[in-house]
Amino acid sequence: MDSDSANAAELVKRFTDSLESAANLPLLTEYKSVVTKALDKVGANWKEQFRQAKTDFERVCFLLKAIEPANGLHKRGVDKLGLPTTKEEILLVNGKSDGISRRYLSYGKLAIGEGDKETSLTALTKAVFYAASSEQLSRAFALRCRLLHHLKLFDEAIEDGLKALSLSCSKSETGNVHLNLAHSYLIKNMLSESICHYTQALTAFVENNIERNLENGIRAAKGLDECLSAIIENKSLLYEPSWKCFRSQAPDLKEIEKKMSSKKSEFNDNVCSNGADSKFLSSPNCVVRLKYTGCTESGWTMELNQDVSTGDILMVERPWAMSLWKERTKYCCFCCKRCHNLKPCSGCPHVGFCSEECELNARNPAEISTEGNKHVYDCQGLYPLIVLDSDLIHTAFNCLTKVPPNKLLDYIYTTGPYEGGRGHQAFKGAEEIRRVPLEVFDPSDYSAIAFLTTCSDDRRCGTNWTNTKSAVFLTYCLHLAGYPMQWFDETDIFFSDPSSTPRSKVIPASWIAACMLYHIQAVYINAFSITETIRRGASSKLSKSEEYGTAIYPTISLINHSCDPNVAIRFTDKGSAFLYASQPLRSGSEISLTYHPLFYLMSTRCRREILLSRFHFLCKCEACRNDWNEYVLVAPERLVCRNCKEVFHEELDGCPKCKSSESVNMIKHLRKEVIPKLKNCLHQEVCVPAELKYAAVSIDNAMLFLERPSFTIVLLQDLYDYILSRIYGNQTIEQWADMDTSQSS
Repeated sequence: MDSDSANAAELVKRFTDSLESAANLPLLTEYKSVVTKALDKVGANWKEQFRQAKTDFERVCFLLKAIEPANGLHKRGVDKLGLPTTKEEILLVNGKSDGISRRYLSYGKLAIGEGDKETSLTALTKAVFYAASSEQLSRAFALRCRLLHHLKLFDEAIEDGLKALSLSCSKSETGNVHLNLAHSYLIKNMLSESICHYTQALTAFVENNIERNLENGIRAAKGLDECLSAIIENKSLLYEPSWKCFRSQAPDLKEIEKKMSSKKSEFNDNVCSNGADSKFLSSPNCVVRLKYTGCTESGWTMELNQDVSTGDILMVERPWAMSLWKERTKYCCFCCKRCHNLKPCSGCPHVGFCSEECELNARNPAEISTEGNKHVYDCQGLYPLIVLDSDLIHTAFNCLTKVPPNKLLDYIYTTGPYEGGRGHQAFKGAEEIRRVPLEVFDPSDYSAIAFLTTCSDDRRCGTNWTNTKSAVFLTYCLHLAGYPMQWFDETDIFFSDPSSTPRSKVIPASWIAACMLYHIQAVYINAFSITETIRRGASSKLSKSEEYGTAIYPTISLINHSCDPNVAIRFTDKGSAFLYASQPLRSGSEISLTYHPLFYLMSTRCRREILLSRFHFLCKCEACRNDWNEYVLVAPERLVCRNCKEVFHEELDGCPKCKSSESVNMIKHLRKEVIPKLKNCLHQEVCVPAELKYAAVSIDNAMLFLERPSFTIVLLQDLYDYILSRIYGNQTIEQWADMDTSQSS
């Protein structure tokens, strides 16, 4: 497609890909060339040699041993990779640039002319990110201020306008910035500020003496009159922003424990003889326990320690690591808040922050944050290299960057706080390490994230090879970012297994690469997509779920899959998540999440193919065993007689065995009163906990007389989830949001 015929969205995507896509990054091209040259020297049977590697450490060592002699024996340390060795060289290609910023500004103007709000915001934010000089940054802020004002994001327009003026704002832009600021302050009923900026706007327009400023000058004069009239008439209008981003805090574990203790049933110690006595710090009152299923395919799973009702919170957990690469121009890199006037990172052109505080928290290398997203080792132009076009790869990278070098060494060597441990899966494999679970699963400790399965033995050789190349390259990027490590001949134990060496003071890069490979594989099958609900208005009937990042949770990720799950996950502030029961469950029940579309959205064959390809297991859940598919909910409901437990179709007036009509009356009550009442809740601006409780009790009651699979139960569970998202979920009110009705609620 010619650039002349392309619209703004296509131009922005094409230009961004040319700058940040893995296929177009010179350093990655150089690395691929290094690997190809190394394999040529290994010989034609290199694939067979690689296939013999059984652990992640053996896999990365195969590649590193191939690379070492291929780039000249006279080289030392990291130079043996044959790649640039300083991040300054990277910044020459991936750093800030006024030229790139100007290009994005031109695309932003084009998108504004086309009425494409999404693309114009993206382009102008990229222009802000890439601006290198104060003059260009001021220009980018000024144009974005104008767009934000047009979108009625007045608070955001004020922030951008003030920043534009504080920098080297050109005379031609100064008047327009003051004009947008003045009107924004007027809307907010901040009259003194509005008068000040209207006055400065008039002055700027008069001084410039440009004909096109006449209209703006008239607007400024009218604005001044409006301000003065408001003062004389003592008008005071309450300003309520139309655009809102809500980030609810995750439920408090201590509060949940108090509530659960009051209704706690006796533990059933005889439920399962192969349960593990592990303690989960993210589970209130240890309501869940680990259970070994007895087969290698499903391995460890979770079961309940007590009876629970619909809506009971089973886990609350912060993410160990996450990535927001996909939507980096819409969300704060640290706190994940949706924000359309992001402040640019001072160290790179790839991310932004909603506040200076968030940037300080994200870029503080001394502090290991328990919440929020760090931006230390992926800054300085390294971000697109690390991402490799995938949020999953970036999440895997962040899994390791969160661990201080000495702590990683302690875990590998089983020293310090990990004394008595089994070591790292990257060196010993899953069978040895995961045979006995941790005594305590602390989601803030590396041991919990390092317990997750990888299914590396079930992957094709080609996939393992691709992941191995990525792991070595990411380790090289981590080295450039300043993470301490030793390469090749800088240490005598570079190709040695940790079990055969005394504790090293500095970790070999080969060990880091092995751990990186482990996390890449673990993230691919254990990560979650973080989502939020977007609505055009507080009481809008239409909404959509928008994915904005990827995260991995140490203990929630242990839960197995079902196409008909009995628990669900909800995301909250800063990527935190909580798990709740979507139906009443008895003590000893296995809990299950869905990894992919639910049974009523896809055929059994398609579901199984996707799960086998992506997660490396053949699904044998109840829905798959009984071939529940997209047509199963169309059938009439099957009712369970409340009197004699006979199952019968709803078309009958009552139970054919005992003639009781109680179940028939109950489903009529659900359809005529309960479901309409719950649907009406969604048309309100605010939902309250009492409505959520009503939905939960309705599900509990429906489970007593409806046979699964049941359309009515699915509908009630969906309604519960919608109400829950209004109270605890991530959500944004965005008037211009594009609502694809095929994906809307």
